[in-house]
Amino acid sequence: MTNNDDKNNTNDTPQLAHEEELDKAINTFQNRWKYAVFPAMIAFVIFSLFGFYLIFGMLQRMEDLSQDVSRMADTIRDSLPAMQQNVSTMSNDMHQMNGVIATSFPKLEKGVDEMSHSTADMAQTTNTMGNSIWELNQNVSKPLSMMNKMMPWSVQKNTAMPPRPSINPNTVMPARTPTTSSLPTPTIAYTKLS
Repeated sequence: MTNNDDKNNTNDTPQLAHEEELDKAINTFQNRWKYAVFPAMIAFVIFSLFGFYLIFGMLQRMEDLSQDVSRMADTIRDSLPAMQQNVSTMSNDMHQMNGVIATSFPKLEKGVDEMSHSTADMAQTTNTMGNSIWELNQNVSKPLSMMNKMMPWSVQKNTAMPPRPSINPNTVMPARTPTTSSLPTPTIAYTKLS
């Protein structure tokens, strides 16, 4: 029996050595993972708390935003009828203004046309007046210059007559369009000076 016990002891010795090596390897493995796993777990807890804080803050802001949108919808709903009434009134005013412009535009156009004809008439009349004054000056200046020479205070000057104003005899007045204006149209007689 002792032979069997010796055989068992010799077989147990390599197993014990192998188990001791396995225990050492497990211990070193555990020591290594202590330095890696514990900081990772602490970092995971910190990041989890931070993520929870961010999600909670976002939910709080979303709730505030939904309350603001709800208040804004209530305000718009309360002010919408008044705004619709104002837009309707503005549309009616624009239609009335379009009607007034459409009816008064032809009158305005006629008034501008009459005013341009009156301005042309005034220009022609002014031209005729200038011509008449020149002729009056020609007729009166000769006898007056003779009397002026007899006066003691007179100083002899070269009194040359100014040239006659130029009148274009081919000036054609624009044709008048018939108007139905309530204002009387002035009539001006034109005389051609020779």
